[in-house]
Amino acid sequence: MRPQLNREALGGRGENQTQPQVIAVKALAAIIGGGILLRSFQAYRRRRLDSAAPPDPLADRMWRLLGLASLTVVLDLILLLGFGLSHAVAIALFVILGLATLSVFVAVVVLASRTLP
Repeated sequence: MRPQLNREALGGRGENQTQPQVIAVKALAAIIGGGILLRSFQAYRRRRLDSAAPPDPLADRMWRLLGLASLTVVLDLILLLGFGLSHAVAIALFVILGLATLSVFVAVVVLASRTLP
């Protein structure tokens, strides 16, 4: 029987412990990001409903990209986790998942940069 290593004795934190400051910073970043995306979506919706509003083709394209990439991520995860797939198909789905996730990040950054003053 091997002896168990005590992480506390080495000065390390336990597996599930996180510093409160890290949690607070992540929560604050999520709230700020959500607010920025909400303003961007409201502007997008206002442009879609009001024909007199000035067009913003890049923001409209990024909202479509965000929607399609998010749908791709969800469907890809359902396929990867829900079905026993062959190795080659799983690798292809992981590549698609990576590209879709990258697309989501790009769309969010572009939308946030166009929303901030």
